[in-house]
Amino acid sequence: MKINDYREGEYQYLDLLQDILENGHEKKEFNSGITLKSVFGRQTRYDLSKGFPLLTTKKVFLRGIIHELLWFLQGNSNIKYLVDNNVHIWDEWAYKRFKEAQKSKVKSQKWAKEFRTIGTQDEFIE
Repeated sequence: MKINDYREGEYQYLDLLQDILENGHEKKEFNSGITLKSVFGRQTRYDLSKGFPLLTTKKVFLRGIIHELLWFLQGNSNIKYLVDNNVHIWDEWAYKRFKEAQKSKVKSQKWAKEFRTIGTQDEFIE
């Protein structure tokens, strides 16, 4: 089949979703208990000369996607670049990690202080 024989971009995606709804086999996910529907061996093909096939039925925050992609490509893990560019998708996760690190730091500082007050190993053993 030639690429022109395929439906364009998002329509292929929507056709696949319809196929899953109509022909999908239900399977209960072991860990989560969620029932899933799936089909086997379906493929979609896209002519990239016509553009990037961003498959979604929702509005997309394109500027955020671009900045996040640049951030990833830079190999950065600090969200400052994203925040400076008004992209806040990682804020909650990063803040949660920061708070956990602070708790861990406080615990380790407490432990270190207690360890220093014990004295030498010989005093500890006695």
